[in-house]
Amino acid sequence: MERRTTPRIPLDMPYVLTLVIEGGQSLPVMLTDISIGGMKLTLPPAATGTELINNTRVSVKDFPPQVARELDGSTGTIVWVVRNQCGIHLDKPISCPLELIVGANPP
Repeated sequence: MERRTTPRIPLDMPYVLTLVIEGGQSLPVMLTDISIGGMKLTLPPAATGTELINNTRVSVKDFPPQVARELDGSTGTIVWVVRNQCGIHLDKPISCPLELIVGANPP
């Protein structure tokens, strides 16, 4: 069942970010799509020993400079995990234009 209430936007060129898992472990991840209320992250193959679990608290950092002020340190909860991908529901909706994040020109 689809619970998303806002559309997600895929990124043509994923960003490499840092996922900080509850307890302090940090992992490099790729941001592959984003919405106002969440994001989909892909873990690299080297992170196979890391088990992501639903309902785990996380934060995300190392966003590109144009959105770092707004998004660095964003916190949320892992809401799904499939193989090397996970979905994060953000605690606070994103308020900057998503076009800045995806690198697209506004319509």
